[in-house]
Amino acid sequence: MATTQVVRAYPTMGDRRRNSFDSLRLLFAILVIFSHSYPLTLGDNAREPLARIAATPLVPGDEVTFGAIAVWAFFVLSGFLITKSWLRSSTAWSYLRKRFRRIYPGFLVAVVFCILVQAVFTDPGTPRFPSVWNVVWHGVRLQIFDTPALFGSNPLPHIINGSLWSIPYEFWCYVGVLILGLAGLLKSRRWTVMLFVGVIAVHLWISYRRWLPVGPHLVGDTFGYPLNWMRTLPFFLAGMFFAIAENRVKLRPTYAVACAILVGLATPFPYLPHIIYPAFGSYLLLYLAFSPTLLPLNLGRWGDFSYGTYLYAFPMQQLLIHLLPRRLTPFELFLMATPLAVGAGALSWFVVERRFLSRESERKHEQRVDAVVQPHPAP
Repeated sequence: MATTQVVRAYPTMGDRRRNSFDSLRLLFAILVIFSHSYPLTLGDNAREPLARIAATPLVPGDEVTFGAIAVWAFFVLSGFLITKSWLRSSTAWSYLRKRFRRIYPGFLVAVVFCILVQAVFTDPGTPRFPSVWNVVWHGVRLQIFDTPALFGSNPLPHIINGSLWSIPYEFWCYVGVLILGLAGLLKSRRWTVMLFVGVIAVHLWISYRRWLPVGPHLVGDTFGYPLNWMRTLPFFLAGMFFAIAENRVKLRPTYAVACAILVGLATPFPYLPHIIYPAFGSYLLLYLAFSPTLLPLNLGRWGDFSYGTYLYAFPMQQLLIHLLPRRLTPFELFLMATPLAVGAGALSWFVVERRFLSRESERKHEQRVDAVVQPHPAP
């Protein structure tokens, strides 16, 4: 008897083995450089292009900028890839070992770079090196050490690496995947949806009440502050949901276009981005990740430079502003800093990060294969 093969009208995420995750992550790391060029040269985000279009934040720190969009995209991609990593790991220890080896080595070397920058460029009359306790305490928690007397003449002074705020939130998301996986909840899309809706509801409540919770200093510094969690966790949960439901989510161009329109329409309004961006922007992003459109770009053919680019861009931008004799425009800073940061990202990959990855992950880049094998943290 002849058999009939059923062909789906539209592929699902589970059908596509090739993707553009590496390309998207590097592009978003570069978008962070572009966005940061505005506050670093002008002192604040007021003239950042997307911030001028987006609604005025109801809570300080809740701005919509291109940098924020990039970080949220990192969390979506990370939520998808880290969940897949858990599902493919043989044991909890295997999963944790991969996560530690991926996030800590590159981060710690970047911290050493920042220490050297402080030693050379610290303001006169102040200690040139942070205390050992300061570095160790912050390094274990994936945070940059305190730099109160550095780049005092820059428009955004006393900050050596403002990008690193997202790294500890990323790592705690890894721990959350571990806990949910051990509890067996990653087998159910229902739990992920419930968490997703709950976090968005809290974010809306915080915005409506204009409440800025900080909590105890030690707890907040260790586990993160509520507003930052409300801004990032929905995107990670969206990526997690799509990883669990990948065989049921169809990649339809009409859906992607509709999501893009919704994201654009929601941007000028308060509250709406809290719902539309994680719910519909995440689908649009993953559609692009699995679409054949970006495959020829293949920015990951030589390696994954996005993590290092994200780690080193901010201090390099601060150094350029400090060292050059005249005040740079945001676009000038972006053009100068981008090749330096991407070059540092490539150096970080080849000298540090690649050495700590599994051989399976390294072969992914050696063979120029785009299959999802080994994820990395999103800044």
